[in-house]
Amino acid sequence: GKIWENRPELPANPTYFLEEKTTGKSRLEKLSDVRKIMENEGVDFHIISNLADIGWLLNIRGNDVEFNPVVLSFLILTKTGATLYIQQNVINQSMECILKNENIKIANYKDFYEEVIALNGPAKVLLQSNDISYSVLNNLNKNIKIIDKNNPTSYMKAIKNEVEIENIKHAHIKDGIAVTKFIYWLKHNIGKTKITEISGANYLEDKRKEQKGFIENS
Repeated sequence: GKIWENRPELPANPTYFLEEKTTGKSRLEKLSDVRKIMENEGVDFHIISNLADIGWLLNIRGNDVEFNPVVLSFLILTKTGATLYIQQNVINQSMECILKNENIKIANYKDFYEEVIALNGPAKVLLQSNDISYSVLNNLNKNIKIIDKNNPTSYMKAIKNEVEIENIKHAHIKDGIAVTKFIYWLKHNIGKTKITEISGANYLEDKRKEQKGFIENS
């Protein structure tokens, strides 16, 4: 293979919290639910690298992947605490204090793999092998037993609570308004002015931007 020369730096955009009025469940409640599963599995650690799972579990969002509100990160859970590995300067001091008070430590994203090597055994770790890098699997201490199962968060985030359901309904109503305005514009202008796929898409995006709470396309 070839070495990727002049590779650009990883994106490091500001992060933000989702309020409970949006998520319907606090970080501490979600972490407690995951730790109950950890206890049932008899594990000491849980490693998560899936960005969507981390975002859901910690009620945290960002803009490190285009069209996806996720933060480049890793997460290691223990029975009582957690360490979130993220890029430097993407989280403000206020957010860091809130997480610290909830026993969630902030660490440098680049230190994650060294921390994996440093995990002490004998112990058991829960992880999803088809959703994690070979480097993690290869560098775990030999006396750490891997419990290879789907991340509990994969199932949890699929079951929407009442607050999430209502917010999804509101989002569809808002998007429906934007699409209705787009269709009206299209019907009244097609054949009268030049409309391309790009100009049509831009008009639709503008209508979506008019809706309160719009962040970006998905």
